[in-house]
Amino acid sequence: MIPGIDVSKWQGEKNWTKVKQAGVRFAFIKATQGISHTDPYFSANWQSARTVGLLRGAYHYFHPRLDARIQAQAFSRALAEDCGELPPAVDLEAPELSGPALMNSLASFLQELEMLTSFKAILYTSPGFWSSYTTPFPPEWPANHPLWIAHYGVGSPSIPYPWLNFTFWQFTDRTEVAGITRFPGRRPKVELNWFNGSQSELDGLRMA
Repeated sequence: MIPGIDVSKWQGEKNWTKVKQAGVRFAFIKATQGISHTDPYFSANWQSARTVGLLRGAYHYFHPRLDARIQAQAFSRALAEDCGELPPAVDLEAPELSGPALMNSLASFLQELEMLTSFKAILYTSPGFWSSYTTPFPPEWPANHPLWIAHYGVGSPSIPYPWLNFTFWQFTDRTEVAGITRFPGRRPKVELNWFNGSQSELDGLRMA
């Protein structure tokens, strides 16, 4: 498996050269949240990660109660002409809706984003969130999107229905990575991920 990180403003300034030298091969970088918020570090992170040659994927923190299509449009605008080397991702963890209402909102977001960018977005979630908020019977269509599963403290992650396997696994949120400091005098909090495949498969993921 191939190691990578995900970052946002909470990791502060980053030395991306040192990050790559530490063995990181890809980075998911927060771009937007809701309908109007852009992460203040997104532009710097996005350009610097590209400069050092990391594979980049942008992600959007999704609020199911807000207009899903407007959120997709805001995310697409933030990416402009540079969508990165990995498909865009949607962070699904806000407990605002459940069941069919959540699925309908998520489907609207994903359909709009695919129309705007031509990519099927990666879905980020945890087994606990998915089982709690998509019950009793989530539809099968999410399996058309790569799964990025957050599951800590286990030897292998739980795979929620309807997926059969994971593409990315966020297995800890408390890793130290050279080049990343959150606040002076405090240990940084960095999420570490595995890509479930080879380097060539990771390189080709955007084209899959």
